[in-house]
Amino acid sequence: MRSAKFREGRSFNPDEFAIALEQVVVGTAPADYRDPQAFFARTCFTRALREHAGMVLRRLAGKTANTSPVMTLVTQFGGGKTHTLTALYHLVTAGESVGVLPEVTDLLHDAGLSAAPAARVAVFVGNAWDPREGREAPWVDIFVVIADGSEPDGLKGIDLGAGHSSGSESLCGRVISALKSSALLNESVGAGYLERNWPPAFKKDGVWPLLSLRQSFLDGSLTRLVDPDAVLRRRIVEFVAKGDFGLGSGRGADGRFERLWFRETVGSEDVMFESDVYLLAPGLAEGLKAPVVPPPAKPAGQEGDPTVPTGGSTGPGPGSNVRTDPEPPVRPEPPATRSLRIHGDIPPEVWNRVGTRLLPKLRSGRDLKVGVTFKLMTDGPASDALLAALRQILDDLQLADRIAIDVE
Repeated sequence: MRSAKFREGRSFNPDEFAIALEQVVVGTAPADYRDPQAFFARTCFTRALREHAGMVLRRLAGKTANTSPVMTLVTQFGGGKTHTLTALYHLVTAGESVGVLPEVTDLLHDAGLSAAPAARVAVFVGNAWDPREGREAPWVDIFVVIADGSEPDGLKGIDLGAGHSSGSESLCGRVISALKSSALLNESVGAGYLERNWPPAFKKDGVWPLLSLRQSFLDGSLTRLVDPDAVLRRRIVEFVAKGDFGLGSGRGADGRFERLWFRETVGSEDVMFESDVYLLAPGLAEGLKAPVVPPPAKPAGQEGDPTVPTGGSTGPGPGSNVRTDPEPPVRPEPPATRSLRIHGDIPPEVWNRVGTRLLPKLRSGRDLKVGVTFKLMTDGPASDALLAALRQILDDLQLADRIAIDVE
């Protein structure tokens, strides 16, 4: 055995066998960890390692399906977090030299890649930071790069070490503070700001799709918000109530809307960031909200009135003293009434949108009736807990006497 501790039966520190990622990066780690080929030769490619590494490599290769730009590894001590990070470091930095290894080849094949993508790597190990006098905050040497169309290369660097910072501040908190101090991040947005930045393409019609509005705050076209969805939803409700803007959904060919709010209370659930929901200029909203006034009726005796005598003694038709009765009006046929029944299976990813998109549209009809059918399978003791929770929910909604739960 390599260590006398084992031969003599003495205890040992498990930290001796843990990877120090910062040592791998600077080249001071043991060869089994420092050398990519030696590392992968002694690595067991578990399912978790394959899945995590595969997602990261696909993302680096530009494939966004079933991947995430940020991944958090949460395991107990010895669960493989640092081993996974070290594997990713070697895969990206070693490139072709490890791509020929059988285990790595299988990993790339499962990820749908022919080779590991190259990338610039930044490594920060929090518990290995060695603070210097006056530079105790770990982000003094860290910059954040964000998209900014006003910059020549479309990117803007933010120095996290500039300004006042606290060593106890989280990295996320420091990024937010730096963006705010650089006037690149705001807590809220005003009606005047939206009016000044109304896109020219939507200026003529006075409508701004909320999907486009939200995207403008995400892609850097407009100021960044801490939580764009929550801020915009809250502010639009306030704008509509005060008459700063209107809100409309279901735009028809005539430019009118199925639902329209202006100078009234609108529910936050009606503020949906979709292409058929619009922020309306106040002038347009006020005009659409005004009642339609029918054209004034012509007074009797004017030209074109069928009760005015026509013809004369020298021409065809009745004499000047004869009154002509108007033709009875032709009554249009009443529109045919049809009954619509909507049914089918709904995939989970659109369940929430059914209530916000489909149900409001259905309310435009008459005698609407909505029923539900849910079917699911549960295992073991969880069934009783779920059943009790469902019954409590129905009681809270006062639907216990309308919706039945059948246990098969």
